Amino acid sequence: GKLPLKRLFLDITATRETARHTGIERVACALTRQLLQQPPAGFRAEPVYLSFNGGRWHVRYAKQFTSQLLQLSACILFDDVVEPQAGDVYVALDLASAPFVQASLAGVFEHWQKRGVSTHAVVYDLLPVNLPEVFPPGADKVHTEWLHAISKLDSALCISKSVKSDLAAWQAAHPSPTPARRKPRLHAFELGADSLPQITANDEAHNLSDVLGHALTGTTFLSVGTLEPRKNFAQALWAFEVLWAQNIDVNWVLVGREGWQGLPEAQRQDIASLMAHIQTHPEHHKRFFWLNDVDDAQLSQLYAHADCLLNPSLGEGFGLPLIEAAHHGLPLLLRDLPVFQEVAGHNATYFSAHTAEDLAAAIEQWLQKPSTLKHTSQHLRSVTWADSTAQILNHLGLVA
Repeated sequence: GKLPLKRLFLDITATRETARHTGIERVACALTRQLLQQPPAGFRAEPVYLSFNGGRWHVRYAKQFTSQLLQLSACILFDDVVEPQAGDVYVALDLASAPFVQASLAGVFEHWQKRGVSTHAVVYDLLPVNLPEVFPPGADKVHTEWLHAISKLDSALCISKSVKSDLAAWQAAHPSPTPARRKPRLHAFELGADSLPQITANDEAHNLSDVLGHALTGTTFLSVGTLEPRKNFAQALWAFEVLWAQNIDVNWVLVGREGWQGLPEAQRQDIASLMAHIQTHPEHHKRFFWLNDVDDAQLSQLYAHADCLLNPSLGEGFGLPLIEAAHHGLPLLLRDLPVFQEVAGHNATYFSAHTAEDLAAAIEQWLQKPSTLKHTSQHLRSVTWADSTAQILNHLGLVA
């Protein structure tokens, strides 16, 4: 008879807790969907999560989450406890740092390794450790504990070469307290960009005025990301105010939800004042648009019809909007970050702006560039989620 299938456990602890999938959760969903549809040979993919039910850390099958992800008919499924077996493979696909650290301290992964399971984690960035000033207080401490915990696994799958070199540097500076344990192998893979629906000619929106429900003139810049200090959208808004004051005909569309919503007000840095500034802005719904909740089809429309993607972020692990924008041939105006150079190379215009005035000047310079120098992002190498998944499986020594 046929050998029973081994299991590829996909830990989506954080993703199943949130209804709105942006950033890390968006990646985790895309990879999970791909692996459920095309699991590696000899394996079946099983989404799982860390649980403290019954007063001890363990792993459960995420049956309800999986049926929602695959849009199967809703039925009451019980999330059974997972019993690991030799030859199974475990991958932490998203970032649930606190539960992961707790489960690690409780010996869950050590137990799995002793049972013959290989253990791996996707690493999105080391930003809370490297840029603590733009994260909530204590985020660097939690992230450091998480980095120590994943350093006990068999490998780390980094979402860019930049993240891989950051992690290697961190590990060199923080050797394991138990030197007997070998360091995890470090790999880099690329993120996919084909999850957004393709815009077809007969889509109802033929320009941005249709999408936004407001007549626009001039050049429209699009920015996509959670509203949090690291993304530096406050500086961008001030930069556009400088341009509007000079009667320069530009629009800015900002897509993203308000960040850090569960935190006490005192810990949210400038988010509350940014939100107030946005909502009371005299240009709001005129030349400035904040879209808090867009679906994938609307996001595709925005990428298709905007004139430029502006990314003023202070730090990223990868920068998925760059790839999604390039999918639509949208020119890129980016802060000069090593990871953006890695992802976009010569297919973008870069700036290093310390002040809003600097950024306004960079935008104005971009506006004055001849159009032949602007339309370059379609040459940016973009991979599909199937390619992305194949790279991961190759690092895990599995074949699709």
